[in-house]
Amino acid sequence: MMIRCYGIIPLRYEHTKWFVLLVLHQNGNHWALPKGHAMQGEIPRQTAVREFMEETGMSVTEFLDFPEFEEHYHVKHEPKQVIYYAALVEGDVALQHEEIAAVKWVPLSEAFAHATFPATQHLLKELSATVSEKLGAKARGSH
Repeated sequence: MMIRCYGIIPLRYEHTKWFVLLVLHQNGNHWALPKGHAMQGEIPRQTAVREFMEETGMSVTEFLDFPEFEEHYHVKHEPKQVIYYAALVEGDVALQHEEIAAVKWVPLSEAFAHATFPATQHLLKELSATVSEKLGAKARGSH
């Protein structure tokens, strides 16, 4: 049976650079993106926003007009799919210590090197290329 989770790719633009927020998960001690399981009746984006807020205390201000990003891997021999939505976020970090040990903002262009697992590394490289393609000129002109 496929395990499905949903998450936010938290982004901000500062000093001519894009940054992404990575979280250090308590369970497994790995750097990744915030994500979680849907509650009954939730649609995927609702799950992603709720989990992001629960894990970081921050809020989504705008979803970016990007395709969904996906990770596929196995957890204890079960296939898992995680769908992420890229979004601009704001607020002060308030960790959900039961699940998250730490967070760090890293430059998007370097983020893949901070992620623990290959699936996340690949996703962050794909995201970096998408941001450059869709927002590169706009971002450079906006600040």
